[in-house]
Amino acid sequence: MGVLVGGLLALGDFWLIRRASPWLVRSGGGGILFFLQILKYLVMSVILGAGFFVGLINPLAALVGLSLLIIMPISGIWDLKREMKEVV
Repeated sequence: MGVLVGGLLALGDFWLIRRASPWLVRSGGGGILFFLQILKYLVMSVILGAGFFVGLINPLAALVGLSLLIIMPISGIWDLKREMKEVV
């Protein structure tokens, strides 16, 4: 369950960044991006904290699932670089 929750949080994080970044770059919303990042990590911490507290999520398994946060951006860095060039 921890791997699933961690993986879903990582996928949601990556999806949100890929969807919001080009729009925020075009509109010059650096402050909004900062607020979005803070809000995103607060929501992630509440979800993980509640899962840990209830005992539904194993912390080590959640770390394995969250490791997608490291792998996914590396695999998509070339697409993101190309998209940013199109936006700017």
